[in-house]
Amino acid sequence: MTQQDFTLPDHQAELLEGFPADPHKRQNSSHVGNNTNPKHFTRWDERYVKLAGHIASWSKDTAQVGCVIVNPTLRRVVAFSFNGFPANIPDHVSLLQQRENKKKKLAQIIHAEQNTLLYAGREARGCHAYVVGRPVCNSCAILLIQAGIERVVAAPPLPIPEKPDDEWVERGRLALTLFNKAGVGFSPIAQKLLDEVFEDYNLDRPTAVESAPVCC
Repeated sequence: MTQQDFTLPDHQAELLEGFPADPHKRQNSSHVGNNTNPKHFTRWDERYVKLAGHIASWSKDTAQVGCVIVNPTLRRVVAFSFNGFPANIPDHVSLLQQRENKKKKLAQIIHAEQNTLLYAGREARGCHAYVVGRPVCNSCAILLIQAGIERVVAAPPLPIPEKPDDEWVERGRLALTLFNKAGVGFSPIAQKLLDEVFEDYNLDRPTAVESAPVCC
């Protein structure tokens, strides 16, 4: 080969001088693109919501919750998990589904979001979190924000007519307030999609008898 064979066109030769990162190009390659409407879901959003529903079905708790953390630029699942007892603690159905001493049981549960963040580690920064089963509570919101999650996709904490002062609904609303203050995006999952996921994976639905529709 001659030296001429290695000559680069001017526009390629300029690249050798270096160039800055372009967040707009990276955003365009993500599964959400440059969309700014929080209620607009792409097919990838729906896929990850359904995947979170599938993961939730692995939980033996009465409130089944699944979480999937996704890198939006690479369209890659970073980590996923569900709620339950910590590792090495027997997860007998009889213990997870007891209703007599629910407060004591809840005090021993690791939430799906917490579990998934532990698996994701530093890779969670800049990612999107998809949560299915219950809305996100304020405790999980704090961890999601601190881990650098950029956007959360979950059910909104809607009021329960039978329990207007429900504690967990208030904690869910506080979570949204925290997301908003921290600049973390929130995309509410449409009820139609939620119904489809709950039916497909036979998930336990939140009821007024429960201590609220919230993540566990």
